[in-house]
Amino acid sequence: MTAAPAPLPVDIANLMWLLPVVFMLHDFEEIIMIKPWLARGLPAIQERYPRLARLIAGSTGGLSQPAFALIVAEEFVIISLLTWLAVAASNLTLWLALLMGFFVHLLMHIGQFIAARAYVPVILTSPPAAAYCLYAAWQINQLYPIDWPKIWLWSAAVAALIVINLAAAVRLAKGFDAWLQTHFSAAT
Repeated sequence: MTAAPAPLPVDIANLMWLLPVVFMLHDFEEIIMIKPWLARGLPAIQERYPRLARLIAGSTGGLSQPAFALIVAEEFVIISLLTWLAVAASNLTLWLALLMGFFVHLLMHIGQFIAARAYVPVILTSPPAAAYCLYAAWQINQLYPIDWPKIWLWSAAVAALIVINLAAAVRLAKGFDAWLQTHFSAAT
């Protein structure tokens, strides 16, 4: 029988539990602003980046706001469950892989802002969320030196799972939109 992992210090566990909170604060901006931004910004994206515009329009661009919020809610549940698992098992590798996946996601949003040279519905929360990611990794590294090659390998696995999950969540959201149209067509 193996011994249970040593519990993490409370300050590290609390720092880890901030990940779902920071994720959600970041995604609130996206939930609130994606539809108005797409209505105004998609034509400019179509002109400058036609392939990207087709990808947006074909995936989340056509979703209702409730269906888009469903995707975010599903991601929030997964991040929360994985954070709980990482804290309960004192598994910093798993959690740092999640954190780095979120950090790369934020860097992509910052890149979108730079490419668009205008507001994108995630840029207000991306820099402070990225700062949290850097601070959390730095704090953990102070107590537990991080094996970065191992973290980036786990992060690649987490990224692959995120892509698969996002595709499944979009499919679920499209089904949810169809259900909404059938049952609540005046509400959407």
